[in-house]
Amino acid sequence: MDGAVICLIMNKFLIILLLIGFSSSCKAISVIITDIQTNQPVQFASVILLKNGKTLEGNYCDIDGKIQIDTTKAFDSIEFSCVGYKPLILQKNELTNIIYLEKEIIQLDEVIISSNAEIKTIGYGDKKNNKKYRGINKGGIVAVYIENPYKKPTRIQSFIFITQTKKYHIGYRFHLYSAIEDKIWPGNEISSENITGILKPGVKGHIEIDLSGYDLILPSEGAYIGLEAIGEFDQNGNLVENSTVNLGFAVHQSDNKKYCERYSFSKNGWQNINDWLTKDYKNSFGTDIAKEQLVAPSFSIKIIVPNP
Repeated sequence: MDGAVICLIMNKFLIILLLIGFSSSCKAISVIITDIQTNQPVQFASVILLKNGKTLEGNYCDIDGKIQIDTTKAFDSIEFSCVGYKPLILQKNELTNIIYLEKEIIQLDEVIISSNAEIKTIGYGDKKNNKKYRGINKGGIVAVYIENPYKKPTRIQSFIFITQTKKYHIGYRFHLYSAIEDKIWPGNEISSENITGILKPGVKGHIEIDLSGYDLILPSEGAYIGLEAIGEFDQNGNLVENSTVNLGFAVHQSDNKKYCERYSFSKNGWQNINDWLTKDYKNSFGTDIAKEQLVAPSFSIKIIVPNP
């Protein structure tokens, strides 16, 4: 076979490869999720592919609001959502390169703060037995009820949790939920802010997230404080796909039945962890579970002590 024939074959082979690559690129659409009022990207918004109203899979957009959506997958609609925004569901054929989300207005109680207001830490961060850790994978949300000792609405200044050392960049989101049904379940999200951050490699111990710049109110009846794992990020701030790295947090021994978890990409509701463990153990072994096996997240918040 002479050189001209070989060259011709190689050229055809390269053309086929280019066509395959072009065909593959046409299967995905690049989307930017944007705040309709500010035109700023909505960081780490949730994107859920649906089929007949049921979840096929979910993911997050990146810090710039960008995500690639594979249109060859068997979904018929897609839901975009984020804390502080109204969820938006579009049919597959309605997808465009820019998706606009509208802010959701949440009416909160008015709180008057005096100039010499005292700040107090409440919750579970001071527990002596908070040396155990649990982890939540990407998309997981863990929440624990924190009582308001003053029985008056008061402003939240910061959120504190305890984490282990990790070698990775791990994203998180703060949640604030009302409490319903004797306070054993989180209710609606009562934060109107998308409060996110990234833990850097080597960070450990008490992590305090400053919330003083947000108008976050702890209701008189208390609230569920939540932490969501967004996933692992590379050094350029891009989400690492298919990562199994979890977000670790300290727990303390407690039979408190006001500790719940859920998966943000699922339509399933909350699971009360200690209530479920207690019943499951009883059904399986016919005896009560040891209290030492029950734990709860060691979350705390700093609040401004309300006026008398």
